[in-house]
Amino acid sequence: MVKEHVAALVAFARQEDPALAAALTGVPADEIRALEHARDIRLPASYRAFLEHMGRESGRFLLARGYEHRFDVIREIVQFLPRYFTIAVPNDDFVNDDGTAPDYCLDLARGGIHDARVVEIEQPPDVWRDGDRSFITFLTRAWFRCVVLERQRCGEVFQLAASADAVVVALRELGFVEALPPLPTTRCLRRGAEDGALVMESLGVVVEMLSRDRDVFDRFPDARTLAHGVRPPRNSR
Repeated sequence: MVKEHVAALVAFARQEDPALAAALTGVPADEIRALEHARDIRLPASYRAFLEHMGRESGRFLLARGYEHRFDVIREIVQFLPRYFTIAVPNDDFVNDDGTAPDYCLDLARGGIHDARVVEIEQPPDVWRDGDRSFITFLTRAWFRCVVLERQRCGEVFQLAASADAVVVALRELGFVEALPPLPTTRCLRRGAEDGALVMESLGVVVEMLSRDRDVFDRFPDARTLAHGVRPPRNSR
């Protein structure tokens, strides 16, 4: 299932952003097996599928803001704890808004053969963030941001008390449709060529919305804004 999901992400990029899709270069299976043999590990199927499709070159795609993925860099990193496999390190001089610059790692002890939890670890490992994201969830959110949400600035990030299902129903009533296969805590929706919504469920529901239609934002009057770009003027479409 995770292999098919990664293939769906690539197919979505071919439809939405052919230039990005054309830039993707995967890692041959024998190189992945050699890495696993050298480290005495078994990478989860979700990450293997990612490597096979775009592990060597992924165009402008970033796993997170300030974090590129390069297989030729990743395989040379000295892993400081056996159960964690580093998948992304910060670009030169990059620091998050909170002053940290952790590595993103897979926790190989959790998730089994199909997927693994993504954790953030500072080196030396004295700062630790254990999120609720599996790699396939982490990848899907980053991919939808890259392909859809980050291409325009009329957007907003807000938090709601409603359930994710209720938010999706409201968006469907506004004409949005599922753009990617749904995941337990992540839904990606599109409306036409410009509007997009990333609905994420964790501690509450967080929605990253892109639309030039003010009525879409007005549909959620109780939302608590977390971040925003340029909100469209009232009555605009």
